[in-house]
Amino acid sequence: MRGRRGAASAFGCALGLARGVRAFALAYAYAFALVVAPAHEARAAAPARDERAADDEHGGGEPPRTYVALRAGASTGNLSGQPEVCGEVAPLSFLSIVACGTGSGLWTASPGREISHYRVDVHLPALRLGEASVKALVGAGFSELQLAADDPGFRFSSTGPRGLETAGASAATTLRGSWPVASGFEALADLTLGVAHFPEAGRLAQPQPTVLPFLSLGVGAGF
Repeated sequence: MRGRRGAASAFGCALGLARGVRAFALAYAYAFALVVAPAHEARAAAPARDERAADDEHGGGEPPRTYVALRAGASTGNLSGQPEVCGEVAPLSFLSIVACGTGSGLWTASPGREISHYRVDVHLPALRLGEASVKALVGAGFSELQLAADDPGFRFSSTGPRGLETAGASAATTLRGSWPVASGFEALADLTLGVAHFPEAGRLAQPQPTVLPFLSLGVGAGF
């Protein structure tokens, strides 16, 4: 009997010890899930947040994307005295469609040589300078040379019914500076250097060079 009681007592102690170990393990796992794991994750995430903050402070990361922009300025290609206006739409973060001109035939009708430009620009990676950024754009398309109010359409192989306009291929590179001015808006400054080729320019009523370089400067805003 004593042997049975001893065995039963030992079994009871072992069972109690097993229950105690199990309860401790469950309590530890519960505490780890509630306290230890979140604290560990927070410590692991802190360096990444600090690194991003340092990047932003020193100009790291990508600048805000511009979807639509409008600029006004001057161009050496225009001799009419009218300002050049440029509109830009960017369907992709690295690509935009640009149209520049004086608005001849729309809101102006000034005499004198004018060149309008229509091209696609590819945006190169930007350099961050604090909140501001600087980047280069390279583009290609076509330009139209006109000596009077614009007629509808583009004439690449002629000078039009009045001999006052013609069109040809062109290419340009732009240096752009931008900086935020309000929520979602940014100020823009563009310096563009380009060249246009007009095969029929010598047949205009007032003959013009077939190759015309141009330099333009414009400021405006985008969002």
